[in-house]
Amino acid sequence: MQSSCRRVNGLICRLLVPIRDRTGRTRFEETPSVLWDLFNLGRHMYLVQFADGTTIYVFQHEVELMKMPSRSGCQDKSEKCN
Repeated sequence: MQSSCRRVNGLICRLLVPIRDRTGRTRFEETPSVLWDLFNLGRHMYLVQFADGTTIYVFQHEVELMKMPSRSGCQDKSEKCN
């Protein structure tokens, strides 16, 4: 099986289920930024970052993706990772 990932810009997500981070904090009401879109071992995941800088992997069924409110002069770009 191949794995792939790509950098994502301009997306945030709404959590559909409570998510527990590495420190044990349960998050639900936050809207983290999506950093990476990953597919590995048959699973589709996202790496998201919360406002306090904490990052965590979430599965596709745990979040609803939304576009970030646009700022003038900004463009969405995607980069493939190695």
